[in-house]
Amino acid sequence: MYLEELKGVIENSMRSMAMAMDVCRHDQVDKAIMVCDQPMQDHFAECAVGIHPYENSSVEDCCKYMVNLYKAVCWAWDHECAVSKNKMDPDVAVIADMILTFPGTKYSADLIACAQEVNSLHVRLLKPYMKREATDEECKKVASEFLKGTIEISKKHGYDLTEDKGFSLPLGYLHEWIVEKVKR
Repeated sequence: MYLEELKGVIENSMRSMAMAMDVCRHDQVDKAIMVCDQPMQDHFAECAVGIHPYENSSVEDCCKYMVNLYKAVCWAWDHECAVSKNKMDPDVAVIADMILTFPGTKYSADLIACAQEVNSLHVRLLKPYMKREATDEECKKVASEFLKGTIEISKKHGYDLTEDKGFSLPLGYLHEWIVEKVKR
C-alpha cells in the first residue's frame, strides 16, 4: 500500500507543480501583451504547444511540459542578458526582436544600429502626441509613415522586411506595436 500512496503523491505533486508553473507562464505572456515595452515572450508561448497541464495529465506530459518551460525560462534569461550586455533601451530591444520575429540572444552591430534608427524614427513620429491623444486618422498616418521609414532603414542595414511580397510577420509586429504606442 505504501508504494501506491507514494506513486499517487508523486503524480499529484507533478501535476500541481506543472499547473502552477503554467499560471506563471501565462502571466509572462500576458505581461508582454499588455505592456508593449516588454520584450517579446514567444519562447513562453511556444513552450506549451500541445501540452497543457491539468488535473488528469499524465506524469510524462507534466515532465515534458516542465522541461519545455525550463528551456523557455533559460531562453528568456539569455535574452535578458543579451539585452543588458548590449545596453539596449527596452524599445530598441523590442524593435530588434520584431525585426528578427523572435526574441534574440545575440544581436549583431547591424541589427542594433537598425533598431536604434527605427526607435529614433518612432520617437520623432510620436513627439506631437506626447501631450494629447491621436485621432484614428493620425494614428493611421503615423503607422504608415513608421512602416515606410522602417522598411527603408531595415533595407539599409541588410534586413528586407518585404522579401516575401505577401504578409510580413515583422511588419505585422511593428504595425501593432506602433499603433499601441500612438494610442497611449
